[in-house]
Order: sequence, then structure tokens, then C-alpha cells
Amino acid sequence: FIVLSIIISVVALENTQPSLLELFFGEVGKFLVNTRASLHGPRIQDPSEDRDMEEYDYIIIGAGVAGSILANRLSEIPDWKILLLETGTPENPIGEIPGLSQILQLTQYNWRYQTVPQETGCLGMIDNKCNIASGKGLGGGGVLSDSFFSRGTKQDYDWWAQEIQNEDWNFENVLPYHKKAEDVHLKAFDWEYHGLGGPNYVEDLRNPSRIRQPFLSAARELNYSIIDYNGAKQIGFSRAQVTTKRGRRHSISKAYLETIRGRRNLVIKTLSNVTRIVINEDTKEVEGVEYVRNGRALVARNKKEVILSAGTFNSPLLLMLSGVGHKSHLEENDVECLQELPVGDNLKDHVGFTGLHFIFKDKSPEENYFLNFYDWLVKGEGPLTSAGTDAIGLLNSGLSEDPEYADVELAVVPMSLAQGYDLIEPIVNFKREIYDSVWKEIQDQDAFMILIILLRAKSTGKIRLRSREVGDHPLIDPQYLSHPTDTEIILEGIKKVLELAETQSFKRLGVELNSKKVYGCEDHDFGSDNYWRCAIPRLHISTFHYTGTNKMGSEGDGKSVVDARFKVHGIKNLRVIDASVIPNANTGHMLGPVLMLAEKGADIVKEDWNELLN
Repeated sequence: FIVLSIIISVVALENTQPSLLELFFGEVGKFLVNTRASLHGPRIQDPSEDRDMEEYDYIIIGAGVAGSILANRLSEIPDWKILLLETGTPENPIGEIPGLSQILQLTQYNWRYQTVPQETGCLGMIDNKCNIASGKGLGGGGVLSDSFFSRGTKQDYDWWAQEIQNEDWNFENVLPYHKKAEDVHLKAFDWEYHGLGGPNYVEDLRNPSRIRQPFLSAARELNYSIIDYNGAKQIGFSRAQVTTKRGRRHSISKAYLETIRGRRNLVIKTLSNVTRIVINEDTKEVEGVEYVRNGRALVARNKKEVILSAGTFNSPLLLMLSGVGHKSHLEENDVECLQELPVGDNLKDHVGFTGLHFIFKDKSPEENYFLNFYDWLVKGEGPLTSAGTDAIGLLNSGLSEDPEYADVELAVVPMSLAQGYDLIEPIVNFKREIYDSVWKEIQDQDAFMILIILLRAKSTGKIRLRSREVGDHPLIDPQYLSHPTDTEIILEGIKKVLELAETQSFKRLGVELNSKKVYGCEDHDFGSDNYWRCAIPRLHISTFHYTGTNKMGSEGDGKSVVDARFKVHGIKNLRVIDASVIPNANTGHMLGPVLMLAEKGADIVKEDWNELLN
């Protein structure tokens, strides 16, 4: 209680420097992590027990969302010995507090990647580089997210099946896996679309802001439906569904690894940096994995398969370092090409526009941080149970091919980027002149943001090696907003918000739109279409929903890396099971889709080895 209270008070200080937080999380965090892991966490093998050339039936690389699920499901078969390798550490107990999730982006739980300089996006960022948050540790990106739970739409999966010409991936066939993963505790929902008793706990946000109800009422005024967005309809407005359990973050590590703490056929090794997948040059068969742990170079051998679940950035990175990718690119980096595949292509992400802030005319009461912490710790209530999104609208811009399909999301974030900006500045990376022009004058005012999220971007990026050195970050080029339609869809989302703001319900909030012009767009009239077109590439961020870099498809199509059963084309005993295989842009925030594909992937592996459990 004392340690966590100190952390809360440190975060609350206006002049807190990120370096102090890093030090605090680093030193105190190690103690908290080790203590919690020994009491409650999954069993981690001590480095003193490591042996070179050990054999396992399955080796899973990456203990993020997909890897944790696979480790749980494959180790259900007691005769299979499973090795789970993770670069990061067990969870920090601070991660249990949803309201502090953003702070973890400043710690070792984030890979801290950046894009290469962008030409059409990230124009408001230092050096035109957007920050890329990617989780490192047990539970992966789920540790850094705001706990908002969205699975995507029926059309997402039907188009997935159509794209790869395999009906096993249509909505009807993936829905059972969505339900299998879920333990729903919502007050109102489409019950036939949800599951009970699964590992992933889903509940209503326990601390709705004063914005949510007027926002939903405004939608009703405009004749929009109030829906369960993970249910039958995906056009409409809704309260947020979150992966917390009585106000505490219910991470994937808790859901899938802590629950099998005593399972002896599962070996988990944290702080294990995989350097290469060993592929026989003659047979194209995977023979093991090379990794470094506690300063020792080790090899683990697979009797059956290696499963790569390192995520949208690290899975293609490791494939390329192991000789799988574009031949010309690998040779440029002195890596022998063993199998030529379009690894690293087809990068997709959700862009979020931050330029719509509404300022309250009256000021909220001052926060009592210690009382907030008490409410969270004892009651599972209060502001710390919420990490961000309070309510959403899912709409069609009129610019997509299917009018029944949501291509833009309006997300109510009951806080302003200006509040505590000195703390979050390294997270968002805006140029100072951008921040000063838009938010500096409102930093002491009570305000909130409606984030406009582009759900189905037409712009497509890529990932490439920076060098053949294992520790080097990849070159990430999302090519944000390179397709002009993406900007126009975001513009339509802005217009929808401004339309909502004119309703009587919204006006009762007593707010006004922040009309400060962004630096670089001063020549345009505020609120005009051309002003917004100028502001969008300067005020957008990544929402960290990356997919597609090891695209699923048919062997020989020239566009894909894995088949419909996750097997890497042309390589034996190697699968990729994570968000990188999703073939097209998915409207879900990535936890939901990855839960499903990992649950389905585990069954596919069992089927292929004739071991499917009843």
C-alpha cells in the first residue's frame, strides 16, 4: 500500500520528469515484479536450471497475447513439453491499475519503437517520426493498452475468409473462438454473441465519466442506435467494454498463465532474447531456436514445431534474421536467403486524430489521488479503474465499399492531452510548436477529447531490417495517410463529432470546442474542410493496432507468408500465430482478434497432430 501510494503521488506531481519515473519503476518495480511473480505469477525457470540443446515438443517465441494463449492450450496435453521464450519480464503490479497503463510506456515494458520519417503523416511529431508502443513482457501489448475490448465486425472476418479463399475464417466459423475466450459480465449485451466462463474477463467500465451519457443521448437525438458493438450490430454507439475484473486489469498473463501455475510440462523463460530460428538449408526444416539468457548463448531443439508469436514487428524481424524474406533485402543486409517470401509487407494500423478537444466552462473538483487509490484498492471503483475510452460511436463515412460497415470510430477520452503533458510528452512525441499552438493555453482547464480513429486504412506500410545485428530496431514505415481516402474518412468522422456537438444533449455538458489553430495551418479558416485536411497529418497518433506483416493467404499467391493453418510457406515445422498474419485491416482493437486467432490456432495445431481434446 505504501509503495503504490508513493507511485500514485509521484505520478500526480505536475513537474514529475520521465527520468524519475523510469528510475522509480526500474528499482522499485524490480522488487514488486519479483515479489508478485513468486507469490502469484506463472512459474519462471531459474537461469541456473538452463541446459543447452534441450528438447521440447513445441517452442513458442513470445509470451504476448497469442503466445500466452498457445502456451496454455498446448500444455493441456500432458505428454507435450512446451517451452515459452519471452524477452521481457513478468508483469509489474502497477499494471493492475488501469488508470496508470500509459505510464508503463515509459518503462522497460515497451520496446519503444519509432517509425522512419513520414512524408504524409506524423508531420506534427519530432523529426516526423511517430512513436510506436509495443509490449515487452508476459502479456505483451495487453500490458500497455487501455483495456478497451473490441473484437471487430462480422464483415472483418467474412472479408478475411474471402481474401484468403478459405471459409474456415468467416465470422460464423470464428465466433465460437471469440466466445470460448470470453467470460462476459456486462449489464446489457447480445448474449448469443458472447461467452461465459472463458479466461478473458469482460465487464462494463466501472467509472463512467460525466461525458458518457450526454454523448450517448446526443447519438439518440441523431437517430443512431445504442448497441453492443461486440454483438449483432456494429453501426451505432455504445458504452465501453473493458478487460478488467472488478476494476483491476485482467491481463492475458493473469487469464492464461497464472491459472496454470502448477503445470509442469510448460517451461517459461523470461529475459530470453531469441537471435535466430535454426532452419536446415537443405531440407528447409526448422530444427530449433538460438537464444541468449543470462549472458549464455543457448539452443533449444523442437521435436514438433516452432511457433513464432512475437508480434507484428518482432515476428517479421526474426523471420528475416533467420533467412526468410525478400531475397534482395536480406542480401543487402548480409543475410542468406533460405526462403523468399514477402515478409514485412502489408503493415496496417489505426490512425487516431487528436484535434477535437472540448473545454468545460465550469471546473471539476480537484482530484484526491490518495482517495482515488483507496477506492480502487478496496472497492474496485473510482477513476483509476479507467484507462481511457469511456464510450464509442462506430459509423460509416460514406466513403467505403460497404455502407453497413464501420470505417471510423469516435472514442470519448475523458481527459485532455494538455493535462500532465510534461509526463506524457515522450509518449506522444509532438513537436513543441505543435503542442504550444493547440493545447498550451488550455493545459490548466478541464477538458476532454473525442478521438477519431480510422478503422480500415487504405494506406499500407512495411517493415525492414535496419541491419543484421540482433539488437537493432526494425525500420518501420507505416506510410500513414499516403492514400488520400484515409484523410477524407477522418474528415467525415470530424464532421460527425461536430454534428453531435450541436445537439441539445451535448450542449447540456456546458463545453466549447478548442478552436486554437495548429501550427502550420494558420492560413486556413478554422473548421473549414481544408483546415482539417491540414490538421489531420499534424495531429494524428498511432493507436497501436498493428497487423499484417506476415500475411495469411494461399501459397504461391506472391502476397502471403503463411497459409490458413499458420504454416510458413516453404518451411517445415514453423508457424506464425499472432496479429502479423491478419490479412486485411480489422476494425477491432487488436486484443479481441488476437484472442480469437490464438484460440483457433491452438486447435489447428492439435488437429494437425491428431491430439484435439474433446
